Amino acid sequence: MAKIPRTRDDFILLLDSTFRETSASDFRHSTLKAYYVESNLNPNIPPAMGSSFSEWRLLEGSWYICSDARGNWIIIDTYDKRVWVLYSLSIVDIADRAISKWISNNVGLDNCWFSKRNLESIGKINGLKERGIGLKYRNIASQAEDPFGFSLKAWYGNGANKDIEDLFDKLKRDFSTKSIRWSCIENGNTSMKLEWYNYGKVTVNYLEDAEDTLHLISSTLEKYHSALKDGEKARDEHKYAFEFTFTQKIDLEGYSAALSKGNSKLKLWMTEIDSQPDFKRFAGIDLHNLDRVILDMGEKYAYMNVPGKGCVNAAPRFAAVQGENACGNVDIMYEGREIFDLRQY
Repeated sequence: MAKIPRTRDDFILLLDSTFRETSASDFRHSTLKAYYVESNLNPNIPPAMGSSFSEWRLLEGSWYICSDARGNWIIIDTYDKRVWVLYSLSIVDIADRAISKWISNNVGLDNCWFSKRNLESIGKINGLKERGIGLKYRNIASQAEDPFGFSLKAWYGNGANKDIEDLFDKLKRDFSTKSIRWSCIENGNTSMKLEWYNYGKVTVNYLEDAEDTLHLISSTLEKYHSALKDGEKARDEHKYAFEFTFTQKIDLEGYSAALSKGNSKLKLWMTEIDSQPDFKRFAGIDLHNLDRVILDMGEKYAYMNVPGKGCVNAAPRFAAVQGENACGNVDIMYEGREIFDLRQY
């Protein structure tokens, strides 16, 4: 069990010592988990973690820590008032379960969501090399008792033959990207290995410099916040809807049933208020913060309206989750231009 840090410097030293005696090819050691969380709380103070964890204690500056009786701990950096990042070296199931429950139990908290395009952009922005992919298809619109699903993870290094490369290329075109594994190569050596998930989780499997790793994570946080602010500005100034295009047709009847239950990762609880053979209109609430949302859906497109001062994080969430449902990429447009694109910041 990793010791409990007392200061931010302790945290950095602990990360460096944890990974110092491991190699880039060793997957048996502890991993650093980072979780992006979007907050609409007012006042914007992190609520208690719960799940047997203590209250937050000040670590240093904007950094706080909570722990449980078994020595598991979670650190939160609240420097950015809209997007927080949480860190843990605890067993992945413990950290995942506690943070997922924490988000679900607090209206105003949500995951940060990365579309397929934004997952790919993270590597390009930071000069990382792709080393693996996680693909997923889950038909949230299916009304079958045991609906078809698809999940695959593949790690690859150098020297893959053309048939394998062609297979990966086809899979990436046809299915939603759940995660991408990246490596940072410096002077021919691997200095960082991490996996980035579409629901805002990052798993760091290897690092040589903890500060460099935290800087990469925090710089992406800043880009995400900038994208949210631009989305709000566009909505407030022009009053138009966010536009989504799908690469595959969807089952509108099944989608209507899923939205009426409000129990999917979309976090939208909606009622069908208009219907045509190839179009449906829904109205309801975003369970993230109970804001109103209006959703117009066709078989290969959607328009989302978040009235008033509602949280626009519903848009990247819809793109990421709908990507899994529609087997492919989902683009977000506003007045004909791409929006929520991290490459712009």
